[in-house]
Amino acid sequence: MSDQLLRAKHPELWATAVRYPAGLSALTVPGEIRHTLLVKLPHQFLLTARMNRGFKVYVSPIQLGEISTIGLVSAFMDDDDCPLTVWTSLDPGLDSQALLRAFRSGYINVRMIDEHDREILAYQATVKVPLESRVRMDVAKFYKATHDLEHAMAEFGATWFSTRITEDDQQAISVRFDAPIYAEDRKFKDERPELFRFHGSTGFTEVSLVKLEPGQFQEVDIILLLQRIFSPEQIYHSPRRVNDGEEICDVLVITDDFCLIVQAKDYPNTEVMLAKSLKRKRAKAKSQLHEGCNQVAGAIGYFRRVRPLRFTIDDSELEIDMGHRDILSLVIVRERFDYDFKDYSTRLMALHQKINLPCLGIGYGELIQLCTYCEGQEGLRSAYMQLFYDALDTGIFKRMRFGIRDLFNADGEFRF
Repeated sequence: MSDQLLRAKHPELWATAVRYPAGLSALTVPGEIRHTLLVKLPHQFLLTARMNRGFKVYVSPIQLGEISTIGLVSAFMDDDDCPLTVWTSLDPGLDSQALLRAFRSGYINVRMIDEHDREILAYQATVKVPLESRVRMDVAKFYKATHDLEHAMAEFGATWFSTRITEDDQQAISVRFDAPIYAEDRKFKDERPELFRFHGSTGFTEVSLVKLEPGQFQEVDIILLLQRIFSPEQIYHSPRRVNDGEEICDVLVITDDFCLIVQAKDYPNTEVMLAKSLKRKRAKAKSQLHEGCNQVAGAIGYFRRVRPLRFTIDDSELEIDMGHRDILSLVIVRERFDYDFKDYSTRLMALHQKINLPCLGIGYGELIQLCTYCEGQEGLRSAYMQLFYDALDTGIFKRMRFGIRDLFNADGEFRF
């Protein structure tokens, strides 16, 4: 099976292929006639695609003043009215044009990887492009990407998708899976040594698309993301209280200047859970945020009672003088829904009033952005505090927003 993996077949392509932080991209694999479509998204997107034997891509018209162009909304249909979606802006560059060529080609290979660059699924697939979508792609004018234009296009596309009509659904591109390239229920261990040096690590993680017991899997995934910003020595998985051995929090990060308390809330990644109604998923997100806030308050209480901070991990007891360090907290749920930001904000504001410290509650996808786009520890801290202070000013804990200017290093080189 391993010789069917893109990483194994073409290691020289792999680093380039997975450099995108998330979304869709296309590449040409030597020796293969078909274009390869790379889908890099969290596991709930990938399982939804497997469950539905494919996904849809909407060619969204964009009209911004004198700018008339298109963008792509890829929809993974866990819910017909409000599916999981990812936005792709298009520009005159080679990457965008390669993606459009792949959709026009009719037959492609789809390789699906997660946010940690682990290849999970691969299919031979058929692409069907309805006439109106084909015309939009053929006649569209493309504009050089800028930070502000990217944001404006994404917002326009999101509004267009939320107000789409039946005819728009009928004109969506369909990517239909014909045959798997390797087993669809692939399970393996991720044992890359550079990823598992944090405190409390077992040295590996089990990787499976279906997760019946999500807790520890999500916690390790969160740590792997945090390691894009923090060193392994600063991260503690499941530290425990010295008096009774109970868990203080799911993940603790301690730097020279601040401490980050992370509480993770997830639910099983199964077809049954993905098929649940939007109403139930929204209720679950709110209840999990509420529970996570309660657990954060408990962790803060321990920090205030036990000074210097003492906890056990790796069969050892540690003592750390928190001194001047600021204490930040973060509750991470599977996803947040736009309909419910007022409810989320009410609960987070109540937590802030209780602990009198900064706090945030975000979705897992937002954490991917936070740990991918922020440059270093101070970059993450700055983004965190901007969101928190904006919430104090407006009363709403908003969704994170990154863009083109966050993709590049100071020398102009692509960061991924």
